[in-house]
Amino acid sequence: MKNRLSDIRKRLGMSQAQLAEYFCVTPGNVSHIETNKQALTLKHAGSLIDLCLSKGIVIGLDDVFIYPNPKPNGITQESD
Repeated sequence: MKNRLSDIRKRLGMSQAQLAEYFCVTPGNVSHIETNKQALTLKHAGSLIDLCLSKGIVIGLDDVFIYPNPKPNGITQESD
């Protein structure tokens, strides 16, 4: 599932390296998550939401993940 990690990280004023340290992963992992080559886990999404809230930025899962748009026939399709 696609995500808005890059936008949120920039809004927080953090580098990939800083966010990687917060998540206890490598900066390469953050890069892969931001480019949707690796999935953003719910654990990390929750940590990101907590970090945002601690900085006065109110977000939820709907702000982190980009959900697929349903097609009229009921089949879902990711938006570009």
